[in-house]
Amino acid sequence: MDIALAYIRQTHANRGLGEADLADLVVTARYTTKHNGVTHIYLRQRYAGIEVFSANANINIAADGSVISMGEMLVPSLGKAVNTITPKVSAIPHSATG
Repeated sequence: MDIALAYIRQTHANRGLGEADLADLVVTARYTTKHNGVTHIYLRQRYAGIEVFSANANINIAADGSVISMGEMLVPSLGKAVNTITPKVSAIPHSATG
């Protein structure tokens, strides 16, 4: 996990991400493939502890600790993109006809 986070932080400027965009990443899955020792780490971006839909990153790390590849769809300038952290749910009116 330390290798994955360090790699994201080293390359974040190239991807248009600021430090605040990386401040609250959560691991959604992690496993190591037995036949080659590659560790696959999946992360999701959060804002104020709330997971951001489809804001994911995956990092593949070789057994020797080197990063093989990374894919990410993280939201740059996330704080500016958020308009509320208060949930809003409205009821759908029940139709008298069915």
